[in-house]
Amino acid sequence: MQIRKILLFVALGAILGGCTTMTPQERRAADEKTCLSYGFRRNTDALATCLQRIDLDRVPLAAIWQRSDALGLEPAGYRPVTA
Repeated sequence: MQIRKILLFVALGAILGGCTTMTPQERRAADEKTCLSYGFRRNTDALATCLQRIDLDRVPLAAIWQRSDALGLEPAGYRPVTA
């Protein structure tokens, strides 16, 4: 019974772990969907600006996570969820 639980958690972790990574095409589609939900229209400068802002907002956050990982630290403001 114990082995069955362990295998279940390993399988669940593998499944959920695969869900967190997005290809650049999937990320672009998600960003475009977000901008379209704001009311921007396809093939306009406004949509391009929206997509650019989303992308630029992502850069500093990624840099913070990379630096914290390299130093073995948690990013400022990060609080792990505990049950």
